[in-house]
Amino acid sequence: MDIFQAIVLGIIQGISAWIPVSSKTQVLLFGTLLYNLPFNDLLAFAIIVHIGDLIASIYLFRQELFIMLFIRPDVEDLKNFSSLSEDKRLFYFMIISLFFTAIVALPLYLSVKDSFSELTGTTFLAVVGLIMLVMSAIMYFSKAQTGNKELNLKTTIFTGLAQGLAVLPGISRSGITESALLLSNIDQVRAVRLSFIMSIPMIALAILGFNFIDGFNLSFPVILVGIIASTISAYLMMSFMLELAKKIKFYYFTLIIGIIALLPFLIKALIGL
Repeated sequence: MDIFQAIVLGIIQGISAWIPVSSKTQVLLFGTLLYNLPFNDLLAFAIIVHIGDLIASIYLFRQELFIMLFIRPDVEDLKNFSSLSEDKRLFYFMIISLFFTAIVALPLYLSVKDSFSELTGTTFLAVVGLIMLVMSAIMYFSKAQTGNKELNLKTTIFTGLAQGLAVLPGISRSGITESALLLSNIDQVRAVRLSFIMSIPMIALAILGFNFIDGFNLSFPVILVGIIASTISAYLMMSFMLELAKKIKFYYFTLIIGIIALLPFLIKALIGL
């Protein structure tokens, strides 16, 4: 992989990491189609340039993260989760969701990393997309006021478990977590923010875990420019998604997420024909 290829693929990864498509799949797809690069190199690159996503996320949510540094955990807080301040709920949301993500992700990755079909992951995400479309249609025709539920412990656990499934090929981390939050009737602006914020520890652990299990075999200049490209594109995409969530109604946003989640499956089905 050369410098130019790293820039192009870094931009693709930075953009696709924050919409309901699998960023790993996009890097693998475009890296193969455009440059015919080896699978192992592309997979390692797709993981390591997540550092760019991490940098962009930390910068975008620097105020929230700074406040969390001064929060002291207390077991008693879990009994009154819904009545906690927004800052404390966000703090526990990150910790608890990460715990349940690890419960699902680590054994799942180790058991299926050499055998799991990408089509299966894409199909699973398509099912989630269909559920989102049905939910959007019900909300639209019933004119229900939705997206007004407060974040609670049940939703936190549910979203953490959903995030763990993102280790499977074809499943988007942002897509599956945003879907879980929207299905839990969380407002779309909060759903997008929560999905982005909970990615911070997840990304860090994913990079460390991959390095420990498989390792990276890429040159430093390729890694560096890939991270820079990913950081810039990730920041711009996250900012765009947050603004989009503010400007459209809940059921329209749910509809958009559902359609994007279905696209990989539909594309594969059409190619198969």
